[in-house]
Amino acid sequence: MTHDEMLTKMGVSKEELGDLLVKYSDFKKTLKPNQQALLEASSPTLEDAAASFGPAVSPSDLQSLFKEAAPAAMTNSTNVGSMVRK
Repeated sequence: MTHDEMLTKMGVSKEELGDLLVKYSDFKKTLKPNQQALLEASSPTLEDAAASFGPAVSPSDLQSLFKEAAPAAMTNSTNVGSMVRK
């Protein structure tokens, strides 16, 4: 599945996804360390998130899309909740 197909399935544009990831990153910066840990622990893994798209999307495909949409906001984590920089 291409990045454009994933965005269509999500119902957002690349710019909207990028804006969302930046806002999420900014929000995480307002949390205390224990709150950040709780948020990350309750977030799906990349594997779980990719599985929601079906077998055509791998965790690395999803991570690649996130990095393309908002490169400055992303880390290399395997947990969706911790992928965005603190």
